[in-house]
Formats: sequence, C-alpha cells, structure tokens
Amino acid sequence: MNAPRTDAPAIHQLASGFKAGDAISNDVLELQRILRSWGCRSEIFTDPAFTSPIMRGIARDYREFDDDADAVMLFHFAIGTRLTKWFAGLRAHKVIKYHNITPAHFFAATDPRTAEMLARGREELAAFASVPELALAASAYSERELIEAGYGRTGVLPIAIDFTALDEPADAAMLDRLSDNAANVLFVGRVTPNKKIEDVIEAFYYFQKTARLRSRLVLAGAMDPLDRYSNYLHGLVRELDVRDVIFTRHVTQAELNACYRAADVFLCMSEHEGFCIPLVEAMHFGVPVVAYAQEAVAETLGSAGVLVHEKRHEEIAEVTSLLVSDSAFRERIVAGQRERLDAFERPAIEQRLHAHLFPGVIPAPAGSARDGQ
Repeated sequence: MNAPRTDAPAIHQLASGFKAGDAISNDVLELQRILRSWGCRSEIFTDPAFTSPIMRGIARDYREFDDDADAVMLFHFAIGTRLTKWFAGLRAHKVIKYHNITPAHFFAATDPRTAEMLARGREELAAFASVPELALAASAYSERELIEAGYGRTGVLPIAIDFTALDEPADAAMLDRLSDNAANVLFVGRVTPNKKIEDVIEAFYYFQKTARLRSRLVLAGAMDPLDRYSNYLHGLVRELDVRDVIFTRHVTQAELNACYRAADVFLCMSEHEGFCIPLVEAMHFGVPVVAYAQEAVAETLGSAGVLVHEKRHEEIAEVTSLLVSDSAFRERIVAGQRERLDAFERPAIEQRLHAHLFPGVIPAPAGSARDGQ
C-alpha cells in the first residue's frame, strides 16, 4: 500500500541537514519510503540553512511543521544544532535516531569550528536524555552511548540503504579509467581525520612495494582541497612517493558505482564510525573488505570481511595482496560477506522499525501491511 490512508498515523522525520548523497539524508529518504509503503503520512523536515538547493523540493522547512500530539517526529541526531531545543518542545511523540557524533578531538587541530559543533552535539546528547520516548541508534556501539548518557528506552535500527541505487548503471568514463588491469584498492568516505586515510595510504605504500602489481589507490569521497587534513594527505603521498593515488572528491552515484565495480579490495582504517555504510556497499558489490576493528565497524561486518586489530601496515598490505592474488581466499571472504548482507536488506530494516514503533510509541494502524507481526 503506497498511498497514505486517512486513518494512518503521521510519522515524520527531522534532520539538521539534507544533502544529495549524504549518508544520513539517504537513510531519511529510505525510511520515508518504508513508512509511506505502510500507508503512513510521512514528511521530511529540515533546517533550510543546511539543506542543499537540489533537495529543497523534497524536504520542508521545520518551521512549517503543524505540531500534532498524535503524530510521531523521528529526529536524526548527529551534531549540535538549533533544532534540538525546537524538537524538545514538540507535543508530538518524540523519537530520535542517533547516528553517533565524532569525538571533537579528531578535528581539534585541523578544523576547530567543526570540533566545536561536535563537542556541542555531545553536550546536547547528554542533556537530551529525558526528551524522547524512544532512542534508536544505528548500531549497538552507539546504543551503548545512549544508555551511558541516561536514555531510557533504546534500540538498534541500522542505516536503511537504497540498494536499487547501487544497481544503477556505472559511469562509463570512470569505469573505463579504472579498468586497465591495475589492481584497484578502494576507500569510500568523506576525507576527514577520523577516517585515518593516512593509514590507508601507508598500507597501500607497502602493497605497492611488495605486491609487484600495477595498482592504484582510489579515495572516493568529498573533501576540501584547502583544509589542513587534505594538505597533509597530499604531502604524505609525495613524501612516500606513492604512485597512482586518486582523490576523486565528490562523486555522483554512477561514478561511485563505477569505483565499486572496478575495485579489487576495500580498505578501511577508520577509528570512529557510527555504522559505516561503505562496508555494506562494498559487500553488495562483492568487493572483499579489510578493515580496522573499530567497534561499530566490527559490528557492521560481523563475522564477514577481514578485521585487523593493529595497524601494522606491512601486514595489512600482505592481506590485501592475498585478496587480489588468491582467488580461493577471496571467494571465501566474499561468500561470508554475502551472508552478512541479509541483516541490512529492506525486509530486515522494515521489521526492526515496525517492532520499535508499534505499539510501543503509537498503536499499529488497523490493516497495516505489517500488522500482527
């Protein structure tokens, strides 16, 4: 059932920012599709100051929300924002989804303004504990932070991923650029200090030295080429004399799909994640994953992929090389990843969302497609 029913509950979403390609924005959109498929009225409300022009036709200014005590507002919480106080004052049923807040110390040396916003977000998280009726988190790792902060009813709702977008055609120019028989090592994510891209570069340096293969490193993600961290990474590439490192900056969905389809290994050395969507995307494309075992990363992978617990760059390079050269080892890892994907498919996310909301927050709508489950 796709059209809202007159008797269906209104379950809206609130996000401080809303941008095309942004992980939280994509989660919001996919959750809206699920809610509307149940017959629920569901709109997206955002802060227009942090909403990209292309997304303004999809989202509404949060000040347009007609507060209703029978409605539910699901607030995606990830950074300090003026929306927190506004949300706390609503009459509607209040639910949050906590996407985790990167600790400010990662940005202190390179981006003090972002560090300040992150620190403020952590303060708001602690002060906010009595506000929502339900606090969901994208991972058990993040749920533990909610519990420690004093939140009462909590639960886990992984990021909702639109896999149909990943199955769209790849950008032909990008795919051609990467399909020249070189081994492609890929990382996807914003170029920020918590991602520890310097460790990806150093591991690739040893891979390039020892694997004796033509190879390139593709770093696909938005970046500010003028910020200190980006300058540091470019300097490191020059210092190590690493060849064929591509910083793509922002990529379209088609270009991202090309990066995944051409990749031989996905390498992640991030030290802070609340979930890490690119791990799931890599698994969807059948790309074997090597990742540093940060808590949420280890949780998202489960028993799949290859987790490393110490950043010994030469050993990480050896594992990466094996995944490129040893087809049996590669297939064993990819097979495990295929099994893990079931936990993130839409039916699993839909079932979790329904269990959290109905009847705990509001009564299940009569005749709901998920009624009685």
